[in-house]
Formats: sequence, structure tokens, C-alpha cells
Amino acid sequence: MHQRKILASSKPFERLSNRELSNHELSNHELQHQNQELTRVIEQQAEHLATMQQELEQEKQARLRSQAALQVANEELQQRIERQRLKSEIAQQIHESFTIDQILNTAVKQVQQFLQVDRVLIYHFAPDWSGTFVAEAVTAGWTSVLGSSLRDPCFSEKYVEPYRQGRIQIVDDVLAANLAPCHVELLSAYQVKANLVVPIVCRKRLWGLFVVQQCRQPRQWQAWESEFLGHLATKIDIAIEQAELYDQLHELNARLECDVIERTAHLQVAYEFEATLKRITDRVRDSLDEAHILQAAVQELTTTIGVNCCNASLHDLEQKTATIHYEYATLLPPSKQRVFSMENWSDFYNQLQQGDTFQFCFREPSPRRGSVSILASPLMDDQGVLGDLWLIHDPGYTFCELEIRLVKQVANQCAIALRQSRLFQAVQQKVQELEQLNALKDDFLGTVSHELRSPMSNIKLAAQLLEIHLDRLGVLATAPETIQKYLGICIPSASGRRISSMISWIWRGSMPTNHFRSPASI
Repeated sequence: MHQRKILASSKPFERLSNRELSNHELSNHELQHQNQELTRVIEQQAEHLATMQQELEQEKQARLRSQAALQVANEELQQRIERQRLKSEIAQQIHESFTIDQILNTAVKQVQQFLQVDRVLIYHFAPDWSGTFVAEAVTAGWTSVLGSSLRDPCFSEKYVEPYRQGRIQIVDDVLAANLAPCHVELLSAYQVKANLVVPIVCRKRLWGLFVVQQCRQPRQWQAWESEFLGHLATKIDIAIEQAELYDQLHELNARLECDVIERTAHLQVAYEFEATLKRITDRVRDSLDEAHILQAAVQELTTTIGVNCCNASLHDLEQKTATIHYEYATLLPPSKQRVFSMENWSDFYNQLQQGDTFQFCFREPSPRRGSVSILASPLMDDQGVLGDLWLIHDPGYTFCELEIRLVKQVANQCAIALRQSRLFQAVQQKVQELEQLNALKDDFLGTVSHELRSPMSNIKLAAQLLEIHLDRLGVLATAPETIQKYLGICIPSASGRRISSMISWIWRGSMPTNHFRSPASI
């Protein structure tokens, strides 16, 4: 546009030149007038050029300002993109970390690198509001405070609740800020010139502080820096809660695994104990041999529980003694057939007679066994105590509930075996006595049957001879009716069938009462 104006304004000069070439007769007046016109045109053109130059300069400055603004906007955009990238990266690293230490160390390193500060700290509060610096990223040359503890008496009274509500402390210059002298002294001791503090609140509890410090010189903190730090503090809150939940879950899983292992071992022991009890119970059912059952019981208990010795004693309440009749020992000297006086050991045997199962150890080492732990259980049924079982093991050993339960059950089975054996022995003795009585009865009945058979045979023979003799004399046919009746009674009564029946009744030890309801009179 400016170029077109310049071309248009040069046309009078061209006309003037043509006129000078064609008319060499111009007057001086006209020439002067033309010079003035030319000067005026040149001045206008110069003024116009100056205006154009000024406009171009203004346009250039505007373009430069636009470029600068665009560059600033681009830089801000790049910073915003970088901040967002860093937020995402730190958040990702935090979420991928499952330990609090790893989470905190990741956060302080990334923040120190991004903000280009001298020190980044995370301060964790104790229940009494003292605290410890648990994570740190510090530039070389500045003092490290990692692991050191700090207690501010004024903090719990003035600052806990404000920080819990989200308070952010921004100090551009420690010496110029209106801080308490003690805080200035504390920060100066750590070489701090500028301080930015953001709270870390976990589950509505003030967990700690996220601290960014400049040590070389004061620093004017930007709004986006405090906003960025607050955003990360929120991510750290979530990550800490996640890590604590993970730790709790890990601890719970470990506890459950221990419980499963312990429960499995417990069930295995219980299964072995039940198998032992079943074997002993089967022996009790299958055998009436007291010695065989009790010896097997003490051996099973020794090997199953793993004690050094197990013995079974039988009580003699009349003699007030307990004698070890059955024993199985692996590491201790034998004590079989040893006799203990119940009166001398009344503390133990009184409890056993009351049916108590208990464990104990002697104050002084035994000359035979040394220091040992003992579990004693009575062999008791519903009729009383028959004896006891003693399990002997290393000093300081405590018998568990399963072991005590097994010993009591085995003791009950042994008591049943003892009672059955003694009942069987009593029955056997009664059987022998009855066999002797049966032998005497047989001898007696043999004699009686012989004595019965002899006179009855004579009576039968005499009656038959009398009948034959009377028949030959012809008297029997004409004899009185009473004689025939007597002969009819006498001969069948003395017959072998009737006599054999009577003797059989005698051998059986009884005779039907109705046999004598109508006794015959001879």
C-alpha cells in the first residue's frame, strides 16, 4: 500500500521533466515554483516515510512482543506439560511401590530434580508429635538430616490442627519472614534460606510434612510449585495408606500362613495321637492280657510324644504303695519294680487319688534321673484309682494340651484294661471253683444213680417172678382185683424207662414239680 502511494506522488515530477525537455523556455518563476513544489513533495514523502518507518517499528515491536508472549506461553505450557508428566510419573512410581520407604525416597528424589532445590525432606510424626526425617534428597555440600529426630514443643499446640486442615507454609526468605526466633534458629542451623512446607494427611490424621528447602539463597516460591507439591502430597497420602494396607495384608497373610502351618502341624499331631489311642484301644478290645496292654501303652506314649521315659504303676491301697510294673525308657536309667510309699509322696498321690492329671518338676535334681519334667495321670475308672502313668522328659519341658489329653485318654483305656483283666481273672477263678463243684456233684450223682438202679432192679425182678408164679398156679386170673392193681403199679414203676428219667433229672440238678403232683402209694 505504501509503495503505491510513492508511485502516485512521483507523476508531477515526471510531467515537469517532460515539460523541461520539450519546452526549454520555462521562466525562472516557474522553475522556482516547481522547485518549491518538488521540495514540498519530497518533504511529504519524507514525512510519509518516517510515519511508515514508525508504523513498521511499532509492528515489529508488536510482533516481538507477540513472539515473546508466545515463547512465554510455550515455556509455561512446556512446564505445565513437564509438571503433569512428572506428576504422572511420580504417581505411577508411587503406586508401583509397596513399601513406605520406597515411596518416600522416590518422591523426594523426583521433586528435588524437578524443582532444582537444595534439599527435599519428608518428616514423619510420632504419637507425641515429635518426629523423624524419614526421607531426604540433598545436593552435595549441604548438611544431611536424614534419620535425625526433632521435637517442637509449640507444634502440637499451635500447628497440628491447621496443618491437618491443609495449611501450607511459604517462606521466601527465612531472615525476612515474620517467624518465631526459635524457628529461625532451627532453620538456620540446617542452612535453610527459603522454606516450603506442605502437610501429608493420611486418613484424616496428620502423618507428616513434605518440606522443600533452598539453602544457597532466598527463593521466591511460585504458586504452581506449592500447588505441585500439594498434589504430590495427596498422592503420597494415598500411597502411604496403600502401603500400610499392603503391610497389614502382608502381615495378615504371614500370620495366616503361620496359623495354617501351625494348624496343619497341630492336626498332624492330633492325627498321630488319635492313631496311637486307636491302637491302644484296639489292644484293650482284642486282649485281656494286662501286661501286654500296659507295656504297649507306655511304649506307644514314649515314641509318639517323644519323651525320655514312660512308666505305669499299680497302687496297693492296703499297703499304701505304688509299684512300677511297666516301663519304656530311651535316655533314662530303668526304674521297673521300684516301690514308692504313698505316705512319703502324699502331695502327688493325694492328687492322683482325686483323679487329677498334673505336671511338675522337682526342686532338686533326682540322683537317678537328674532334673526332669514329669506329667502324672491316674489310671481311674468309675470304681476308683487303680494306678498311674508318669511321662518323664527334659527339664523345662511343658506338656501341651494335646499331649495331656492323649495321656488322659490312654490312662482311661489302661484303667479299662486293668478292670477287664481283673474281672476276667475273677471269672476264671469262679469257673475253676464251679468246675470243682461240678466234679464233686458228678461223683455224688454217680454214686446216687448207682444206688438207685440196684434196688429198683431187684424190685422189678421180684414183681415179675411173682407174676409168673401166680400165673402158673392159675391164681392170677382169679385173684382179687387189688392184687392185679398192685402188680400193674409195681412193674411199670420199676421199669428202666421210669428209672432212667428219674436219674436224668437228678443229673440235671432239677426235677419237674408236677412229676410228684399225684404220688403213687405202694
